[in-house]
Amino acid sequence: MPLAGRCERCNDPYPDPLDTSGTPSEHVCVQTLEYGPTHPPPSDMWQRWNLGTAEVSGDVVEEEPWWQKHGVEIPTPDRELAHIRD
Repeated sequence: MPLAGRCERCNDPYPDPLDTSGTPSEHVCVQTLEYGPTHPPPSDMWQRWNLGTAEVSGDVVEEEPWWQKHGVEIPTPDRELAHIRD
């Protein structure tokens, strides 16, 4: 299929509209964000996070870390940073 050039918006090659080889073709250029945000971001990115400022509520399940739960060996020790410093 002969190409007529490249799209100015997306730089994809598009077929020659005068091509008479019998192969139907059409160039569709769509530039959208498929899973974009549904609302503008807050001014403070941590605004919706509970960083110890309120009591935890809801259906909370205490679990061990995923690497221990699945028996994965991680070379980094699981201990407080103060113990590493000393």
